[in-house]
This record gives sequence, structure tokens and C-alpha cells, in this order.
Amino acid sequence: APDLPEDLRVAEPDPRSLSPADRIERWQRKLLDLSLRNSLLNFRRNKRAVTFEAPDPGRLEDVLAGGQTLRILPRPELMDGADPRSRALLEGRTHEDVRKQHALEGLSKREIFATVGREELESTLVDLYRSARSSLEEGGANTLFLALGFLIWTQQDKEQKCRAPLILIPVTLNRRSVRSGFTLSLHEDEPQFNPTLTEMLRQDFQLDIGIPEGELPKDDSGLHVAEIWGRVSEA
Repeated sequence: APDLPEDLRVAEPDPRSLSPADRIERWQRKLLDLSLRNSLLNFRRNKRAVTFEAPDPGRLEDVLAGGQTLRILPRPELMDGADPRSRALLEGRTHEDVRKQHALEGLSKREIFATVGREELESTLVDLYRSARSSLEEGGANTLFLALGFLIWTQQDKEQKCRAPLILIPVTLNRRSVRSGFTLSLHEDEPQFNPTLTEMLRQDFQLDIGIPEGELPKDDSGLHVAEIWGRVSEA
């Protein structure tokens, strides 16, 4: 990233006063790509990502943290009456409320619904599955994450709105066969708050959101998603 103007620089400690661990962390921060090319700062919806119906993200995280596997299903056609659950829910409720309730019921059955149809979902999941497996086999690193929450932000003196994911949950896609469909489960890596966003806010806006690296707030079942979002909103 280019050097910042003098009035935007954040005071850096004397490197000689840092511990070895702090020096490594400082070096890692300097390697981050803080440009808008980085999807961790400027996420764009495309065919390399799937959006899920998740009216209760905290509950979704708890299910995954509990070691459960979720079956990924395409967007349900709630208005055609094909699903008995749909017909019952449609009575006296708006379409949006129906979708939320349907998603919550699905989660209790270990199902999660995408916001796209079957063909588009299948194509995207196949690409993500192959890409993640290739990265794991060739580089030994997991590159697939479930993002919970986004911060909408703008650069100073610019109007373009950018979307940066907040909580990054490492996940794994699996399928038993070509026709069996995909499932989603938690990867062994630790969840984290978007480190690139944290550093960008620190450098460009002198803003500390108060979420130390590796110390995400937790509840009885996993991460405390509502508290993390609350800290971001307060900051």
C-alpha cells in the first residue's frame, strides 16, 4: 500500500522496544493489502460467494460451533404451495416473515437455504469446493469462510460504498457424491475478526474497534455474535 499522508499516519512504536511476538505481528500488518482490490475490504457479490438466509446469525454460528453439519439447499419457492410447511406459514404473514420463519425451521432441521436457485447454487458450490480443496492440498491453508455481518464504509472524500466482512468463520464444503448435494461444517481453524479491516480502520481512520486479535467474545455455545456486532456499532 502507498505511504499515507503525514496527517493520517498513526504513531508507530520504536521497533527496538517491541518483543519478538510484537515484531512479527507488526511485520504481518505491513503485508496486508489495504487497497479496494482486497475483498476483505471491498466485497462484491459474485459467483464466488453464496448468500444464505440467516435471520439469526448467532444461532447459525452456535450450530456450527457445536459440531453440526448443515445441508445446503437452494432458495425455497415459498409461494407455489409445493412445500406443506410453506402453506401453513403463508397464512396471515408477509412474504418476508415467511422466509425468515422457514429459514429458522430449516436450521433446526440442520438445513441452510441459499438465496439463489438450484442451478446457480450448484455451479457456485462446485467452484468453491474445487478452489478450496486445491488451496488446501497445494498450500496447506483453508481459504473458505462464512462471513457473519458486514461493515458498509466509504473512503474519505469519496462516495463509493464498500462492504467489508466482520466475523470470518472457517468452514468446509463436503459432498458424498455428485448427486448428493453439499454440506457445510466448521473447519478446525479458529474463527477471527477481519484483520485487514481492523488494520485499515486503525491506519486510515485512527479507529480502534476494541476487539483484540484472538480474543473474540464468546457465549456458552461459541462466539457471541451480537456482542461483537455491538462493539463494532459502538466504535
